[in-house]
Amino acid sequence: MKADRACAALPATRDSRRLAGRLRIVFVAMLAGSLAACATQTRVVGGGAGPVLAAPVKIAPGNVTARFSVVGDAALILKESAVESLAAAGMACSGSGCAVVDLEARMVAPAAGFSGAAPPIRVVELVAVYRGPGAQGSSTLSYQRTVAVAGNLSTATWMRISDALMNDLAADFAFRSQRSGTVIRLPSWATGQTALARTSTPRAFHVAITGDGRADDDAIGNLGKREVRLARRATDYVTEMLTDELRGSGHTIVPARDGRLVGSQLEKFWIASTQASGGWQTTAEIEVALEVAPPPGIKRKKAERHKCSASERSSGAPTEPDLARILQKCMDDLARSMRSDSAWSLGLS
Repeated sequence: MKADRACAALPATRDSRRLAGRLRIVFVAMLAGSLAACATQTRVVGGGAGPVLAAPVKIAPGNVTARFSVVGDAALILKESAVESLAAAGMACSGSGCAVVDLEARMVAPAAGFSGAAPPIRVVELVAVYRGPGAQGSSTLSYQRTVAVAGNLSTATWMRISDALMNDLAADFAFRSQRSGTVIRLPSWATGQTALARTSTPRAFHVAITGDGRADDDAIGNLGKREVRLARRATDYVTEMLTDELRGSGHTIVPARDGRLVGSQLEKFWIASTQASGGWQTTAEIEVALEVAPPPGIKRKKAERHKCSASERSSGAPTEPDLARILQKCMDDLARSMRSDSAWSLGLS
């Protein structure tokens, strides 16, 4: 399906037998019709700050809605993803005494710099409202993925996206319940306000999944003595960034062997915040090796390394959204460096 091809950078999280079983459920749900089109909603950018949990937590899905249409019941698919992802993380709960997470999936338009992509780029956002046991206190979190597809999402594509989003949430809360740490949720790259030069000669590219050259692919830094993690894999986020950059410039993304290969390896993805005299010093550093296959007849060149660093001082300890903003600032600088890469320019010529 075109929609499945458009999500090539999105890793599958369930096997084919499970997908087939869920398809049967969805086709039964089709008899009830699909959900209404997206209503106007207040958008939660970047996700807010999550709860600090001092002990393992058990979570039950609460209200589940999906404000867009797929073939079948989009909310049912999301709820099933929630049940399975929470169970796989050892956090399933039923009855009284459970924490509850209300889930809402919606479609978000990309930033203006990505509006000319074909097929159109859209961002699927999962907004999760977490309420602790006894409904004491709540946190609103946001998880996002980019999708490039015209029209409604296919059932299979929405299954894959909902699984990926719920896996992000489950991994987020599993870490919070096991260790007293901080989790950063970076928004989709296509939501950033980026000025992209549109090509006059669109070409086909295949973006390979970013490799990981780091010794530790889990922790991404520290906030004082607390460990910092990313809600999604950093390599997946870099892959999405490269894919969105090409689409936003007017190029197309195709399977392997059908286009010029864009390869990358993540060498560093780190943010550290330490308390110093008069406040806190926070620094983010990212390093990526980028290689773009040249046009026919031109000698292949070695990958070029791109680095970014962003620092900020604050009077108090930075929050999760603060850390996300500093990382995003570094990523913006990294993307600008990549656009001037001679390998990148060579591949686009």
